Amino acid sequence: MISGRVLLAVVVLLITPASGQPQGWNPSQWSNWQNGGAQNGNFDACGCDKSKNEGWRAQGKGGCQVGSTTSDDEAKCCYMEGCAINGVGIGIEGCIDCGHMGDITLCATMCVASPAPSTCMPPVTGNKCDNFPCTIADNCNNSPNVDKAEWDSNYCECVCDDKWTTDTTQTQPPYTYCTECDPKYEQTQCKSCAASRKNNFPTCDELDCPVPTVNGALSTCTPNAQGVECAWTPNSGYTCDKAVTYCTRSGWDFPSGPTCSPDCFVEDVTGATLSSGCTAGGWVGDGASCTYIVQDGYTCESGAKNPGDSFDVTCSGGQPVGGNICKMSCNIPVIEGATSSGSQAAHCIEGQPMKSGAKCNWSQDQYYTCIDIGMQQCNDGAMVSPVCARPCDLSLDAGVTGSGDPGCDMSGKVVNGSLCTFTANPSYTCTGTGMNQCVDGTWRSALPSCAAGCTISPMVAATSSCPAGPVNDGQSCTWTENNGYSCDNTGIPITCVNGQWDATLTCFSDCTLTTVQGTSVSSLSGGGGGGAGACAGPIVKNGTSCLWSEDRQYTCTDMGIAVCIDGEFKNNSRTIDPTCVEPCEVLPVVGATSHCALRTYVRDGTSCRWTTEDGYKCGATKTTDVTCVNGNWNKQVTCEPTCFIAVIPGAEISGAGCAKNSSIDPGTTCTWSAAPGYSCSRGIGDSTCQNGAFTIPVCSAYCSLPTVDGASVTGTGCAEGSTSIPDGSVCTWTQDAGASCSGLVSTTCSGGTFSDPPPTCAANCPVTIPLGAEIVGSTPCDGVSAVVSGTTCTWQAASGFTCTNLVNTCNQGVLDVPVCKQQCRVTSVTGISSTCSGLVDNLETCTWTAESGYSCVHPDSVCQDGMFVPPAPTSCQSD
Repeated sequence: MISGRVLLAVVVLLITPASGQPQGWNPSQWSNWQNGGAQNGNFDACGCDKSKNEGWRAQGKGGCQVGSTTSDDEAKCCYMEGCAINGVGIGIEGCIDCGHMGDITLCATMCVASPAPSTCMPPVTGNKCDNFPCTIADNCNNSPNVDKAEWDSNYCECVCDDKWTTDTTQTQPPYTYCTECDPKYEQTQCKSCAASRKNNFPTCDELDCPVPTVNGALSTCTPNAQGVECAWTPNSGYTCDKAVTYCTRSGWDFPSGPTCSPDCFVEDVTGATLSSGCTAGGWVGDGASCTYIVQDGYTCESGAKNPGDSFDVTCSGGQPVGGNICKMSCNIPVIEGATSSGSQAAHCIEGQPMKSGAKCNWSQDQYYTCIDIGMQQCNDGAMVSPVCARPCDLSLDAGVTGSGDPGCDMSGKVVNGSLCTFTANPSYTCTGTGMNQCVDGTWRSALPSCAAGCTISPMVAATSSCPAGPVNDGQSCTWTENNGYSCDNTGIPITCVNGQWDATLTCFSDCTLTTVQGTSVSSLSGGGGGGAGACAGPIVKNGTSCLWSEDRQYTCTDMGIAVCIDGEFKNNSRTIDPTCVEPCEVLPVVGATSHCALRTYVRDGTSCRWTTEDGYKCGATKTTDVTCVNGNWNKQVTCEPTCFIAVIPGAEISGAGCAKNSSIDPGTTCTWSAAPGYSCSRGIGDSTCQNGAFTIPVCSAYCSLPTVDGASVTGTGCAEGSTSIPDGSVCTWTQDAGASCSGLVSTTCSGGTFSDPPPTCAANCPVTIPLGAEIVGSTPCDGVSAVVSGTTCTWQAASGFTCTNLVNTCNQGVLDVPVCKQQCRVTSVTGISSTCSGLVDNLETCTWTAESGYSCVHPDSVCQDGMFVPPAPTSCQSD
């Protein structure tokens, strides 16, 4: 039902004071209005100052500025904004809070009356309008189109009945009435209304429309009865084009009612799936379409044929249009022994599906025996496939001969059912001989297996326990290696198995050890080293590893570990040939530093570069290269100390080659003089560089910092070599890498001098290990490449050596190393005794004396670096 809401005004006033003007009025603002304020736009119709938001708004949203007149503007103000009594507005808008039928003039008259008429009553607790009536007669003018009157908040609402709609064209005041017919009714008479719209209303006539009978639908209306609309419900199995029809003055808008058509049953098609919107076993309306998608494994007769294709079925007059018939495809098997061929091969692919009705032409592969060969057709998922028997593989042993059906006499394939006879050849021992048959790829019994004999040939490196010649299968022989050879698998039985020995006899020549002056050969323990004495010679077994070491006074090539391989000593497949020359010893040179380690030996041909140290002159150039030539250096390096001319504040220097902050050569004479403004206590005049000494004057003023090898300086204004460090500067010394320093302090410049001397630094010493010595474990020098100055290193003599100078201290980059000599070994000689035995220290003397029954005289021998001088005796004749 469509309803309209009518808002009608009821005037409510409270008793005003005797003055005739309600409290809350603003006379000053009213006078502004009276004097033309409303006309010039500064004040509204109620005399309220628009810019200051004063007047009735300041008094609780009420209080019209009403004077002695009842002009339209005053009345409108009263009606629009209401009357404020005692400075408080009534409800929201005063007069119009409780709607009372009356015009603007009545409202204005009631507002200004003194005393106010009785219709202006005070509000009560709760709804302020409860004391006022809200009826169709009082508030809705007894309108025949109003269904009921009821309170809505502070307004009496007139509700139109369902034939009428509310007039929406009116503006305030809300004199609203039911003035238009509902669209479902025909308006036969609509009079024009006066301005008040109180008495004149249109009338509406209902029309008669007979309800038609519709095939396929039922109506909610009684046939041939009066009504404005009919709702139609389709019968089961029908679909209609309309749900509602309307009655007009000329009859129904559709006299025959809706048009209905029968629905269609949705079939479940084998091999196809319905898409969304349709359900198998359900119904669809006339004109509706259902889409089917061909399933995997099916093909259809028309339209969409292959899996994934789609076809539509449409409902027309209750019957489906556009159906299809789908049948199951056949999966073509992969058949060993049969192949699809001929014109149908494109439709018949092994391992792939084939649609119903297609054919395969099968042929038999070579060596296979098959049934159901030829043309076969797929019928709705069913098809006959060939069945094939496999051939057998035949691999004839060298010691057997085959005969019988075709293919039995050679290696290859024989067809199913073939009978073969196998016979052993002469000199072979075979199993599995006799008759055998192929059954579907498998022999009924194992194929023959034969074994052959072996042959022994004479060998130079080893001797066999069996005579040379043929050896039967299964017979065992043992081999022994001959002198000068090393063989694998000797001393164990080796058996002939089917013409092959079950182990391989491999022999290699041993090596002859040749002594090379300046080298020593020692045995390695474990891992092919052969143990102690294995490399003593003169014969060294194949596979033995020996270590060639150079003697301390020699430099040799082809040193290191070599292995005896088939008569030759080799290192990484290269035959070694040691050669030796004497080395050169690197001795310290005062004033120069070598990149070669001091007090060590370098190889022949090695070059060492000597670099002149600061404060020395060692020749025309800064560096000098010397080369070791067969134990001697090709030139000698000698150095003299130079003198450094520091920058002395307050002092000047002159002379050839003389310059501040530079070095001068030995013998150079320079002249010092005091600079203006400075006084020097000593050193003024000539000064000559002698043995590194050079007189430097002492002057007060600025401080200077020297350059200290091994140390660096930091601090504001501090720099090594600077001669202009301000008094009071604090400079901090730090130690450089590779050096050791003392006196690392923060020093202060005062009166041209620093409070502390510069640090003293010394270079670290490289730790070297000479031949024949080793560092004592868990000492400061153990496992390190360099030590700081002052560190003491302790060595110990290596096995077979005696050493002196085993404890040395690093001093200014120089660390002496031990001097080691090799010990001599005393060899026992039959018929002669010695005062020495075992290992003899260097320079030790041994006396030789003939034993009873022997005659021999030999002078005493002295051990000199690993060798007896004269040589020790090697034999003594018996009496």
